[in-house]
Amino acid sequence: MLCDIEFINNPQKLYYTGGKVNVRVTLKLEVEKTIEELLAKVIGLAKVDFRRTSDKTHFMNQKNFLVVNQTLPPGTHVYEFEVEIPAECPSSFIGKYGKILYKVDVIASRLMNLNRKFSAEFHVIRPLTNFSVSNLPQKDEYFTYFCCWPCERKILLVEAMIPKSAFATGDCIPIFIKIDNCLENERRQINIRLMQLISYRGHRLDHETEKNVIQNITHVTSNYEVHEKMDIPHHIATSSDSCDILKISYSVNIFMDRIKFKFPVTIGGV
Repeated sequence: MLCDIEFINNPQKLYYTGGKVNVRVTLKLEVEKTIEELLAKVIGLAKVDFRRTSDKTHFMNQKNFLVVNQTLPPGTHVYEFEVEIPAECPSSFIGKYGKILYKVDVIASRLMNLNRKFSAEFHVIRPLTNFSVSNLPQKDEYFTYFCCWPCERKILLVEAMIPKSAFATGDCIPIFIKIDNCLENERRQINIRLMQLISYRGHRLDHETEKNVIQNITHVTSNYEVHEKMDIPHHIATSSDSCDILKISYSVNIFMDRIKFKFPVTIGGV
């Protein structure tokens, strides 16, 4: 018995949440066989692996019965079906302590025989349009007092802003920083980072995190206004907020002296 799993009109095996997966299962038999059940399962799941424990959760598990209690003659038997990927499913991902994967399992059950299982994985991207997030501008400010010779007291006011809260991979994040009452010709170093936080959590309270700097910009200036643009790489994992045991989040962090701004952002696929 041979079984081939084909993704119809999609040799790249790449799909978007909210879309449909069309599958063709080709079963090849050399002799007549009685099949109790030929079951195709489309599975989406997250796995986390820690030093002592592991855990998993399903967010997609659709069953399609292709054959039930039939005797099939020798030859080739073809079955086709389609399933829809829920819009809120997370993108495929592989990390240090876990992964999010999608696959088709075809299980052939025969009376008095061991089950045969055939599998094929496919890749899923959750586009930005399938995230329910606010896309309003984000703004924050910091102020403090400082003294200038001879004993003149002034206020240092720093404002930072990004124009929206959700972006797609390959987009550019505009960043605006304004400094009021800065000492004339004083040069300041501003560091801007796009940070990724990956949280792995088991049902037994096991927990691990990864923190990654995706992009880093260092800006040295004496200007009162700073305009920067930070590119989001095409290949990074999208945000994941719908999976309990594996979450991926992003933020734009801005540092100047002891001042820090943090703006959470959502990153989706295109």
